[in-house]
Amino acid sequence: MTNPVPHEQVPLNEYRALRQSFFLGWGCLPAGAFWRRIVGLWLGSAVLVAPIAAVSFPWPRHGLELILWSGLGACLVGSLPVLHLWLGWRYVLQRLESASIVYEETGWYDGQEWTKSAVELTQDRLLVSYEVSPIVRRISRTLLAFLGGGGAIALLIWGLPNAS
Repeated sequence: MTNPVPHEQVPLNEYRALRQSFFLGWGCLPAGAFWRRIVGLWLGSAVLVAPIAAVSFPWPRHGLELILWSGLGACLVGSLPVLHLWLGWRYVLQRLESASIVYEETGWYDGQEWTKSAVELTQDRLLVSYEVSPIVRRISRTLLAFLGGGGAIALLIWGLPNAS
C-alpha cells in the first residue's frame, strides 16, 4: 500500500522542514550556537522591556526595581518565542512517534488517517530517540529556565520593602 499522505504532511518531511526553518531550526544548532541565540533573545527582550519599566521606575531613585522588573519582563517576553520553538518540535515529535498519521488531502474538511508500516514506524522512532527527543529536552530546559528565572525575579520583587 502506498503512502497517501501529502508530501508536506509526512512526519519525516515535517521534521526536515523544521530543521531548515529560520527560527524553529535553532533547535538543531550545536549547543554553543543555540545558547548564544537564546542569550541574545533574552538580551533583546530586556532591551525591549527596559524602557517600559523605566517609565514606572526611574533609574536614579529606583535602580534595583528597574533592573528587576526589566529582567522579569525579559523572561516573560523571551519565553514566548521559546514556547513557540517547543510547540513546533513537540508537534513533530508526536507525529513521528505516532503509529498512525492524521492528514488532510485538500483542506480541513477531508481529514484522513493512515497507519505507518513497521519499517516507517521504526525509522521514525529511531529519529525521535536520537535526534528529536534531545532537541525537545534542551528546549524544555530552556523554557523552564526562562520561567524559573522569571519566578525567581518575581520572588525578589515581592520581597522588596515598599519604599516611598
